[in-house]
Amino acid sequence: MTDQELIAAVASEENDDVYQSLIDEYGQEYLQEEQPDDQVLNLDDEGIKIACGDDALNIVQRAFYGGRYRFEQDSFNPNDEYFYMNGYGNMISLQESDLHEYLEEAIDSKDDFIEWCVKQGYVSADDLNNED
Repeated sequence: MTDQELIAAVASEENDDVYQSLIDEYGQEYLQEEQPDDQVLNLDDEGIKIACGDDALNIVQRAFYGGRYRFEQDSFNPNDEYFYMNGYGNMISLQESDLHEYLEEAIDSKDDFIEWCVKQGYVSADDLNNED
């Protein structure tokens, strides 16, 4: 099976479970490498330093003007597990349970993501739902 055939097979509806598991396993890594503006970071000291630097006022302002994913009226929640930076550079907190949904929305192209997974060796013909 060629890479293009594999990409088309994974993108098909009958292999949607394979695609969904690829998002869960490699979606964050893909965003970090291919779409760094959309990457998700752990809400810990290291993730905050990567996104905001060490300036305490900068961190507080980004959190204050930020928000919470799926809850537009809510404030940034430091108890959530993840965060990302919105288009204004503010921190948007993200719960573990919402991570998959965010990754699906953030990945610009399903085909590009699958092609990246194939090139990285994360999916093969053996992973497909073959009907025998």
